[in-house]
Amino acid sequence: MNIKAPQQLSSAAADVVRAIAPLQQAATPCNTVQQNQRNDRSKPPPDTSSPTQPVATPSNAVQQKTRISKTNPRRPSDALSPRQLLTARMLTQGYTVAEVASHLKLDRTCVWRWTRKRVFQDELRRLHDTIATATATSRALRQARQEVRDMQLMMQTRRYLGLPPMLQEEITP
Repeated sequence: MNIKAPQQLSSAAADVVRAIAPLQQAATPCNTVQQNQRNDRSKPPPDTSSPTQPVATPSNAVQQKTRISKTNPRRPSDALSPRQLLTARMLTQGYTVAEVASHLKLDRTCVWRWTRKRVFQDELRRLHDTIATATATSRALRQARQEVRDMQLMMQTRRYLGLPPMLQEEITP
């Protein structure tokens, strides 16, 4: 604001200019900055609990992207693809990694990577347990069939020789 000299103004205006002049000299840019700083100190600190920015803690200070935050996330890690299930079955049947890879037209490293995953290892363990249970059951059935055949053969032999049939106490061990 450009103020004219007091001689060029009317007497009332000259009085106003004389009253304002000391105030204008006191309001230098340096004083204005100091005044703004004083006003900033009197303001309360900004609200840090806004919903857009969470309070930083050591666990979320650097927020890393997760698989879920991606636009096109993959299948959940606990689900195996049909190819992976077939691979697990073939491996439990005794095929090598190279044989499975060539049969399914995969790279050996892909099959090897699958075998390192925990979900895949759990599936392999489940299949091995199933096979072990089936093997134990079939072994028990085979043994029971053999015992029945042996008992039938012994009864036929006793009949052929004219011996009386065995008593129930003799049959059960």
